[in-house]
Amino acid sequence: MDYFVSNTSPVDAAWAILAIATAYKKLEQIPNELSCYDEIERRFGASSEVDIQRFVVIALLNKGAALGEQDDPARAIAMFDEIEHRFGSSDDPAIQRSVLKSLLNKSSALSKQGDLAYAIAIYDHIEGRFGASGEASIRELVVSALLNKGTTLGKLGDPASAITTFDDIERRFGGSSEASIQKSIVAALLNKGVALGKQGDRAGEIATYDDIERRFGANGEASIQKSVVVALLNKGLALGKQGDAASAITTFGEIERRFSANGEASIQKSVAGALLNKGMALGEQGDRAGAIAAFDEIERRFGANGEASIQKWVARALLNKGVTLGEQGDRAGAIAAFDEIERRFGNKSEAPFQGLLASALLNKGVALGEQGDHAGAITTFGEIERRFSANGEASIQKSVAGALLNKGVTLGEQGDRAGAIAAFDEIERRFGANGEASIQKWVARALLNKGMALGEQSDRAGAIAAFDEIERRFGGNSEASIQELVVEALLNKGVSLGEQDDRAGAIAIYDEIERRFGFSDDAVIRKSVTKALINRNVVLCEQGDLAGAITAFDEIERRFGGSSEASFQELVASASLNKGMALCKQGDRAGAIAIFDEIERRFGDSGEASMQKLVVKALFNLACTYALERNVPEATLALGRWAKSRGEFDAAAVAQDSDFDTIRSDPAFIEFLRHRS
Repeated sequence: MDYFVSNTSPVDAAWAILAIATAYKKLEQIPNELSCYDEIERRFGASSEVDIQRFVVIALLNKGAALGEQDDPARAIAMFDEIEHRFGSSDDPAIQRSVLKSLLNKSSALSKQGDLAYAIAIYDHIEGRFGASGEASIRELVVSALLNKGTTLGKLGDPASAITTFDDIERRFGGSSEASIQKSIVAALLNKGVALGKQGDRAGEIATYDDIERRFGANGEASIQKSVVVALLNKGLALGKQGDAASAITTFGEIERRFSANGEASIQKSVAGALLNKGMALGEQGDRAGAIAAFDEIERRFGANGEASIQKWVARALLNKGVTLGEQGDRAGAIAAFDEIERRFGNKSEAPFQGLLASALLNKGVALGEQGDHAGAITTFGEIERRFSANGEASIQKSVAGALLNKGVTLGEQGDRAGAIAAFDEIERRFGANGEASIQKWVARALLNKGMALGEQSDRAGAIAAFDEIERRFGGNSEASIQELVVEALLNKGVSLGEQDDRAGAIAIYDEIERRFGFSDDAVIRKSVTKALINRNVVLCEQGDLAGAITAFDEIERRFGGSSEASFQELVASASLNKGMALCKQGDRAGAIAIFDEIERRFGDSGEASMQKLVVKALFNLACTYALERNVPEATLALGRWAKSRGEFDAAAVAQDSDFDTIRSDPAFIEFLRHRS
């Protein structure tokens, strides 16, 4: 190189050294590349000739970019500042383009350092200095600066200002036919759609994606097509969030139809993403067979694709297939899918694969437990803890916490309450101070399960302390899933107080639940409120306040009787059953009989096992009430229906219930019992 440089013109020499640097860059020989840039600076840095200065500024610009790629943003920024200091006042258009590029690169380096506010200030400086230029190449860089400003504002959590910036790009440059500016327009619209989504403006978001499709859908430019397919994918996701699963599925299908034959890696990634989200949307609609078919299609088309980003979709498809098979009751198939993830991706150390693997193992453990293989489930949960405990990735730590929780639940189901409580305490010890919302939910669940386990051990004081800890730590948390656990903790505290014969304390807790959560629209919370009202009324009955209890049971019927949801219907039936028993205790046997008959009429044909248990209880209480009335024909008829509902006649139950003492000597009743025996 020295001979050539020494025997040619400075311009040719600078060009040759820059070409050698480019070759080193392609070979990823960064030290040699940097040496070339330094050589240009050493030989030609002091030259005042514009032709030579152009090469010097390009060398400094490339050196800064190379330093940035080496994760040395401080030195990169210093290099870009050097360009501004030495060449910022040049009136040569080519040098000005390089100065502008260095400002853009400086902003990117600042963003990597986390100094987003300073990066935005540089973008504003670019706009003020170069925004009025009519030079096409300068305009292109100005648009890039505005685009970067908008995305940076989004990162700062200011979507409104980001949208304003994207709109400014559209207003000023939307009519340009220049290909490079058109790419930036599409990118601005795409980012605008994302920002609108973050603001919760789904209609505006979808309209923006439709605008991209309308204006650029037929554009054959590869980079623009990439943005079009991402816009369609985002549109499908937004439609799903709106609850329009059918339109979402149609949109995902459109991506598959139009872009399946496109071999571009990034577009194929979007096709795989569309298939995955199509499968998930079909599953949410209850079409599990269709969902599994979509997940299998991902495996068929992309299973052998070595691209890491596409393999991630394959792993996600297998995970969702396993979950869907589990929901269908095919736990063996589900476990096979989770095992396939372990077989194919278990040795991949990248965070996304490790997160999917941890989730697969967690779901496998749950499936094993549902199969009755508690030992296998506990072993799997232990495997998650052993392999992933030291991994600080939030999604993986969530799976570790979930594994510990499920381990505790499984141990409790096996009767090992001490082991269960130890597992719940381990969650508290390791994750109690973790501020991640999803992990805090596991902590709250662990405390709730610990309280219930302590209650099963008859340690009601310990149970109440655990429930109080949930209230202390999470009572002010407005997150719906956390509030559901807070209500459940209060409900269980009320039960524990009642078991301690602190009926006044129990009623106070149930009233507290009604006061704080009675007007919630959350279905889970409403169920807990209903249970609290029923429990409160049962305690009132135990205290002898039958009139108060009956009034409260009527309130449950008024508020929840019109619900068609099975779980609410069960609670209403339970309230009616307790009201009937209270009326009977009051001496209003006719009213009690009417209630028990109504339960049989409304719920007798229900296919829900829990509801049938309530119907069986209602029929037995109906027979008891007729016995107290000395109405043998109706009592025996009710007992016959009771026996039919429960599948057998329990003579011992009739013999042990004192309500039948009034008719035991009646010949017709004796004959009925003899026949049943």
